[in-house]
Amino acid sequence: MEVLDQIKQMMKVPDTPIDAGDALQWQPRLQRLLFVLQVDLPADFIEFCKVYGSGRVRGDNRSFEIISPFRPSFCEFVLGECRGQFRYKDSCEITGMPFLIFPEQGGFLPFAQTDSGGLIGWITSGSSELWNVVDMSVYDHDGYQETGLTFLGYIKSLLSGELRLAALRNKPFLGAKSVATFTPAHPRDPIA
Repeated sequence: MEVLDQIKQMMKVPDTPIDAGDALQWQPRLQRLLFVLQVDLPADFIEFCKVYGSGRVRGDNRSFEIISPFRPSFCEFVLGECRGQFRYKDSCEITGMPFLIFPEQGGFLPFAQTDSGGLIGWITSGSSELWNVVDMSVYDHDGYQETGLTFLGYIKSLLSGELRLAALRNKPFLGAKSVATFTPAHPRDPIA
């Protein structure tokens, strides 16, 4: 069974996903992203977003909102969050981090925001198909956790309880008898 199929068994697909795009919109939006961001996004992230779209993943101990690349404001989200991380890094004079901030080579590129204001994203080093997901409360030495997982691996490991995050004090994302939910994001005005 493919990882996305396993995730579908653990978290219901929304009846009406938002920003999932239709076949006619996928290619133009992805071409726009490539032009603006100058990187290819991981195929597993794109496939997940074709099915689920943008929305909030809820567990017992945390929730986070995934921003689909098909959302018209995806580029603005990425660049705005990265700009905020640059400001924080510069104002706190943080040095010696093992990764940079996108658009720097090998920098952190966010795809989700947590309920506590943290970010979840990738280290953009090497092939996008192998990008490591990082759970980051703040761009600082004690403010992040590299998971060693790709996007779908991260989602599956959270939902199954295999992944324990320091940000959750090593508690599981879900309780023993809980089920994760995915709530579609609020619809946005279409951009022509």
